[in-house]
Amino acid sequence: PRVTLLWPSATLGTWWGETSPFGLRRSMPVFAESTIKDLTRLFINGGRRGFLVEIVPEVLEELLCITWVAAGRN
Repeated sequence: PRVTLLWPSATLGTWWGETSPFGLRRSMPVFAESTIKDLTRLFINGGRRGFLVEIVPEVLEELLCITWVAAGRN
């Protein structure tokens, strides 16, 4: 199959390293490693390089439609 690279700036209005699940022009699927649910807090890209948002996993799950995955495990 033929694969076409789509630059984030063209599809999401952001640049490399700036893609964040918050405040996108169009919604995109969000996949998260299921083990982060065990953390007391985490830091996620807030939409600008160097801008991190501190959040607890429960609130992250409330705000975003997350698909939980087990990355790298069989």
